[in-house]
Amino acid sequence: MTDKKLTLNADLDLPAEIREKLANYEKMEARAQRADAIEAERNKLKQLLSEKVSPHLDMVSLDDNGKPSYKHMIDLPPVGGFSIRINGVDFFHGQVYDLDEDMMRCIMDIEYRCWQHERSIRGSNENAYRRQFNNTLGPNGVINTRRSLMG
Repeated sequence: MTDKKLTLNADLDLPAEIREKLANYEKMEARAQRADAIEAERNKLKQLLSEKVSPHLDMVSLDDNGKPSYKHMIDLPPVGGFSIRINGVDFFHGQVYDLDEDMMRCIMDIEYRCWQHERSIRGSNENAYRRQFNNTLGPNGVINTRRSLMG
């Protein structure tokens, strides 16, 4: 015994009402198959995203558009103020926000630059181990360079 799928066929002598119901059933079945395929692709995407996302970022979920969403705590140095304002929206220091990937990268870049500015003002000297030069302007605009400050 073989299972044959009923299909709408002009050769079948069926009343119009039954043909219409059969056509609607086939449409519903095709939609269900497409929905299953979409769900399978979404699951595959979730798995790929969890494997390929940067190791220091923990993906929380996917938003409505299928983009990954992250939780991030805003960490600003004292010189950085108390918030980051992007497009009129304030992100306050010490608060945790759900961010999409683009916003996450933007905020992390701003935080990094704030911390870099803080280090340049109050931080360690990045040229501490570099040899110092004593440059002086000599006659005729020639720059005299001595290797040390001691002579």
